[in-house]
Amino acid sequence: MSLPRLGIFSPWDFTDEYAWSGVAHHSVQALSAHTKVSAVQVPKTSDAFIDRGLTKASGSILHKTYLPSHALTTATQQSRLTAQLVQKKLSDCDALISLAASSQSLLIPKDRPLIQVTDSSFEAMSRSYYRNGQLSRLSFYQGKAVDYLSSRKSDHYVVASDWSADVLMRDLGLASGKITVAPFGPGTLPVSQPPVREEHEELRVLFIASDWKRKGGDTVLTAVAEARTKRKITLTVVGQKPASGLPEWVNFLGRLSRQELSIQYFSHDVLVEPTQASAGGVVITDAIAHGLPVIATNVGGVPTLVQDGETGFLIEDLTSPNNHLSHLMSSLSQSSLQEFSAHCLKDYSQRMNWDSWSRELLNVVNEIN
Repeated sequence: MSLPRLGIFSPWDFTDEYAWSGVAHHSVQALSAHTKVSAVQVPKTSDAFIDRGLTKASGSILHKTYLPSHALTTATQQSRLTAQLVQKKLSDCDALISLAASSQSLLIPKDRPLIQVTDSSFEAMSRSYYRNGQLSRLSFYQGKAVDYLSSRKSDHYVVASDWSADVLMRDLGLASGKITVAPFGPGTLPVSQPPVREEHEELRVLFIASDWKRKGGDTVLTAVAEARTKRKITLTVVGQKPASGLPEWVNFLGRLSRQELSIQYFSHDVLVEPTQASAGGVVITDAIAHGLPVIATNVGGVPTLVQDGETGFLIEDLTSPNNHLSHLMSSLSQSSLQEFSAHCLKDYSQRMNWDSWSRELLNVVNEIN
């Protein structure tokens, strides 16, 4: 059987290792190792006139967020351009992959299978990232409509977590047979072989803060400060810091290159991720790929990534004495962390790597093509 030629389109830059948390670049590289791949980045067009007006009015009058990229008029406009590019540059492909491009998929011709690789449904993501009524109702319902229409153009979905699959079935009415769960590989690939983790006195905690509030930055500071009264703990923060600043005992590194970040994963004992929302967090996958155990909140797609009691801990309730973040950090032994680290590396080699992801997607293509 001849290998299928895949055509991938996305608004993300495939050459940028940071685009869509690294997924855009690594997914194309991984698939190219197994079959012929043509990738097209869809250029962003200007938002439709009506959506520019609604964005301005929603912000200045209603103090609400309006998302023109998920509005019917702008999405149709963008999808028309996408369809033209697909017909021009991907006409010889056997199947099409929509990579984080649901809004660009509305007008894709139905002459070949179309597989969507996405976080989850628009409804679920908007409720997670725009809490407390921040998103205007008009934008919310338009986004749902665009998402629904796009799903009717698609033959199959590939998502990174069981939570994402569940919300697609719930919000878009998709059958379970049209969804495949395949965790992404890491956005930050290990720069070397994992070092032997030697026992040492202090607990070295790492926190990656792309969004301080959503990622639970204040929770981390409070928990580490409390745990420091019981044992020696160092905290390193990468990415963003709060406007109020950080305590002097925090090591703040700001934004790092992929190579620099890999070194930090290797040089710490545990990653903390008390996030409020996550569809399939690449930071968690990064940590596991480096043999770094994870303590994370049991939300969204996190339970698919973190095997509770094996590669880390899932926290149900931060106020519970048995699951409290500070309690865990103050009680973790170096010997137990070494066991967790070994489980992480095993999980990375068997499941949470790009080769496994690409093979799962190719299986889908072969089944529906």
